[in-house]
Amino acid sequence: GWPRKPNNPKADVCMSAFAMAGNNERRVVRVLNVAEKPSVARTVSQILSGGNPERRTGPAKYNPIYHFTYSYDQQTLDMSFTSVSGHVMEIDTTEAYRKWSSCNPRELFAAPVEKTVKDDEDNRTQKIVRNIKQEARNAEWLILWLDCDREGENIAMEVVEVCGRRSRLKLLRAHFSSLIANEIHRAMRTLTPPDQRLADAVDVRMEIDLRAGAAFTRWQTLRLQRKFAGMRDLVISYGPCQYPTLGFVVERFLQVENHVPENFWKIVVRYEAEQAVAGGGAAGATPPKPSCEFLWSRNRLFDQYVCALLYQLCLDRPQATVTRVLTKPATKYKPKPLTTIELQKLVSRRYRISATDTLNAAERLYQKGFISYPRTETDRFSDQMDFVPFIRAQTADAEWGAYANTLLQSPNKFQVPRKGDKDDQSHPPIHPLKGRGGEASIQERTELLVYEVVVRHFLACCSQDAKGEQTNVSIEINGEQFHTSGLVIRERNFLDVYPYVTWNARVIPAFQQGMVFVPKSILLQEGSTEAPLLLNEADLITLMDKNGIGTDATIADHITKIIERQYVTKQQNDRFTPTTLGLALWSGYDAMGFQQLTKPQFRAALEHELKLICTGERTREVVLQAFIAQYIEVFDQCVSKANLLDQQLRRHFDSIESHYDSKQENFSRCGACKLMMELRTTDTSHLLYCESCKRSLVLPTTKKVAPYPHNCPLDDYQVVTLTSRRDKDYQICPRCNDSPPTLAQQQASVPISEIEDAAGELEASTGFQCFNCRANCPLAKGGHNDPVIPCPSCSKALVVRTGSHGCFLSCSGYPQCKEIMNLPSQLDSVQTTGQVCARCALLGGDPDRGPFRVHLRWRRRPPSLIPSAESVCLAGCDPDLRRVFEAEGDRNVARFMFPRRGTGRTNAVPRGLAPPEARPRSSGTTLARGGTRTGAPRGATDPVRSFAVPTSASGSHLGCNSNRAAGGPQSFGAARTLGSDFRPPSDQHRTAHTHSATGALVPDCECGKRSVADVNPQGRRYYRCAARQCSLYEWCDTWLPSTTVPVAAPVTQAAPASQFTGGSITSTGWPSASASATLTPGYPARVGGGQTIVAGGGGGFSTGFSAAVPSCGCGEPAKLCTSGKAHSKGRQFYACPTGRPGGCNFFKWADEHTPLTGSGSGLLCCVCNQAGHLAASCPQKDLSTSSFSSGTARGGGYSGRKRKGSTGSTRRGRGAGRGRGKRK
Repeated sequence: GWPRKPNNPKADVCMSAFAMAGNNERRVVRVLNVAEKPSVARTVSQILSGGNPERRTGPAKYNPIYHFTYSYDQQTLDMSFTSVSGHVMEIDTTEAYRKWSSCNPRELFAAPVEKTVKDDEDNRTQKIVRNIKQEARNAEWLILWLDCDREGENIAMEVVEVCGRRSRLKLLRAHFSSLIANEIHRAMRTLTPPDQRLADAVDVRMEIDLRAGAAFTRWQTLRLQRKFAGMRDLVISYGPCQYPTLGFVVERFLQVENHVPENFWKIVVRYEAEQAVAGGGAAGATPPKPSCEFLWSRNRLFDQYVCALLYQLCLDRPQATVTRVLTKPATKYKPKPLTTIELQKLVSRRYRISATDTLNAAERLYQKGFISYPRTETDRFSDQMDFVPFIRAQTADAEWGAYANTLLQSPNKFQVPRKGDKDDQSHPPIHPLKGRGGEASIQERTELLVYEVVVRHFLACCSQDAKGEQTNVSIEINGEQFHTSGLVIRERNFLDVYPYVTWNARVIPAFQQGMVFVPKSILLQEGSTEAPLLLNEADLITLMDKNGIGTDATIADHITKIIERQYVTKQQNDRFTPTTLGLALWSGYDAMGFQQLTKPQFRAALEHELKLICTGERTREVVLQAFIAQYIEVFDQCVSKANLLDQQLRRHFDSIESHYDSKQENFSRCGACKLMMELRTTDTSHLLYCESCKRSLVLPTTKKVAPYPHNCPLDDYQVVTLTSRRDKDYQICPRCNDSPPTLAQQQASVPISEIEDAAGELEASTGFQCFNCRANCPLAKGGHNDPVIPCPSCSKALVVRTGSHGCFLSCSGYPQCKEIMNLPSQLDSVQTTGQVCARCALLGGDPDRGPFRVHLRWRRRPPSLIPSAESVCLAGCDPDLRRVFEAEGDRNVARFMFPRRGTGRTNAVPRGLAPPEARPRSSGTTLARGGTRTGAPRGATDPVRSFAVPTSASGSHLGCNSNRAAGGPQSFGAARTLGSDFRPPSDQHRTAHTHSATGALVPDCECGKRSVADVNPQGRRYYRCAARQCSLYEWCDTWLPSTTVPVAAPVTQAAPASQFTGGSITSTGWPSASASATLTPGYPARVGGGQTIVAGGGGGFSTGFSAAVPSCGCGEPAKLCTSGKAHSKGRQFYACPTGRPGGCNFFKWADEHTPLTGSGSGLLCCVCNQAGHLAASCPQKDLSTSSFSSGTARGGGYSGRKRKGSTGSTRRGRGAGRGRGKRK
């Protein structure tokens, strides 16, 4: 096509000139067309291409691609036509909630859901998606040829999602109702944008069905499996449409079962004329005499004595007098146009074919072009509909061809079809498109029968109504009234072609008003009431349609589902009977009083709201929240009344404890009655039974069971130890395993209140073990399957796992994604808090995937930098974690979380926050050994995605080792997305207060606690919350108060001479209490007695002096070394005295360091938060760093010892680019 830029006048002129060119060339537009089925794609391609499209095969061999050109609105369309096979995406909960043992069923109502590409066994859907993506790469238009209903609109939006919502891709929707040339070309002329509202309605229905179905299915399945025998392998599912459908069957079954016959009596009068009907009977035979039977106006009486008295009165005076004779025209109306529901009912009644088979056959006929779209609710044709071509197509048929000819040749025989009151604005009623062309065209029996019903129904709709005369006669016998009626059919009309209804003539004798006659007989008949018949499929479809259960396309699926779930059975006479399980479930929910689950009104209300979403009168969020809230309320009530469900099922099923043998009495303690429970076993499982509470607790399948000397803090049940088949021991609480507590109950760590018959708890799945719990219990590990940080390789999250070597993080999308993150082996457990890290949230954190703060539990005494009661973030924003992890001997973990220079990670975003496409690649993004980025200019931002990354003045990320001393030159500033004057992820200006001891300016804490100064592993100082309860994180050298702040009175405190080579320094010169200073980044401010403070500088608050020997990142005086490199041999430099690997990466040439003197120091010690000294000489240093400074104390940490065979702390430089040599 012609390249055109937006808002470019030159391009407009060129386009106009191009359109007016004399060569008559037209713009070619690349168009991707997608149909719902391969057969539809083939048919539409043949129509639009004129019959010869080019066919090729892509990744999906069953969904070929057709290529042709098509002229449209003075444009040439380069058409590619492919298809899907129904839905390509499915909605489900995230990976963490999919296992039945992952959560409490109630949590499924609020669990995050995602709509992803379906995972087929043969990867067919993935191949279809890949096929569409390949074709959509160069497409400019996307025309969606999906079925024109709500479901088709939803599939259309799935195709759009697969193709990617690109601004240059024009989305169009084709609306058609049949696969004929006129209809397809009309659809091309009337393309419209897709309707998101229809797709939203389907998404709402799918999400509600998913949440309600999954929650109720898990709850009732696992509860009943633990309580009743014979249900161990059954999935007792719940469906919002299945249970009302089951309710119709059960209610009719109970009406039949509970029916009690009752006797009744009635009077019947019979009359026969004296003269025979002329011309009646066979030739030569005696003509029959007309007769009739008069019915009693009282119908019937259930009192035999009263009926006998009235009968005797009639016998006393048996003469009958005609009191009324009324003759009037009678009409048998022709049927309304055919809908999906009526088609299913007709075929089921006539041929006993199931609704599912009927729809499948109709779908095949539609794809072959014999009938119009078979899924429609419309029962009225449009006024512009031309019926003649469709009738003419049936004139050659041997069965109804003659009748079709009659409709065409006799104007008085044809009549426009009746108009119903339903119109879905998508498809016309079902009608034939062409003749069947002999038996060879339609060979399958079901298809032939369905096609016959469609044709006969359409011809009947185009016919006149049947007409006749009806005569009503009333007589009186001694005060008792009787009546009869006769029918004479004058014109049969549609009845000649439509055998699915009957209208029989009834010949009666001729009567005149006032006529007196003696009846042939007056009889007293006895009878009894009969039970109604069980529902057949046509009756069930009628009830479902009447009550709004399902749609025309899903009713058959709901019926099939309750049969597959073994809730009902279909007898040979096409009648439905509930099974024992279906009857018990319905009776249980009915006993609890929850008609919402078994009655149709609740589902009908949802279907009504979905229609309002389609019209724009409701939003998807409003409907979704309203109905989920109702389901949660019903769910909670069901759980509280679950004992009523158990009582109903006990009538039909045996309790599970009766199938177990007693093995050991007084085995473990019951938390409810405080008595001892009994251990019962079978060949494959174990069970704890409390005789006092009548409660059974099924244990997981295991090799051995033993009591454990500990009571669960949540329910006071004694914990038991299970030994797996691999001889591995683990602990469980029997009641928590049987009925897992909610997350709120675990975090509260308070006893769960006992409710009568153990029905009050929110029960969930089996398999809840102590290491899954988050309670305050020594056995609780917690946090498993909960997201911790976003996965850097995919769109899922890293979750906590436990292996043979301890805890680690792995992707929840395993095995598709094999991303893994090791954790220190000294960690005993990792517990998630569910609280999103505040700092990472500002960098692009996801509230569903994290990063979340976690609690670390250590096998030994925890490091002092990370108290066990405080939470940390594993995404890389916590400055203390590197020092701790390195001290624990897991340097590879520290490098993973805090990558250093040269690792190939170029954007300074915490681990997992950057999307996979934004992560650096090996080409063009590596760092030279000297620290200079190659392939990108210095200071460039990430072209893929920019994050607000907190960086130090030297360009390093929070928690990462600085490559130079604070305030030194930037070593790889190209990795940063902001300049060196960037502020931490908090307010750009924060109010401050003066330190009570030193008078130093200290930022105010967000949570009201006092803030303290601390130092990161690179030696840069920052302010944080003293209680670690909020996200305060301010660099000491860049933070600014938002207003003019008072400065405290002078404080004098001597610093130890060992800290600086220049001798003792006294901090003086602080102004009076009334003095104030206004700080601006990068500009000096004169404060009080001549002291200058520079805000926003490179090396902290400058007070006019610099030490003669610089301090390294560890806070120690740097060691003077001599380079041994060839190009810098003999040149001296300062480095960390600790050496590698225990020290920092501090480096500074000695000739670049100019020692100055000053009169004061505003620095605070990061250990004790006092002025006058730094951390290296702090008296409390040994107490605060003992947890990580000694390698032997932690079992393997580096303690600064010399290498074997060396006489000093020899250390090699990072590379020639930095000019480092050997230290001497």
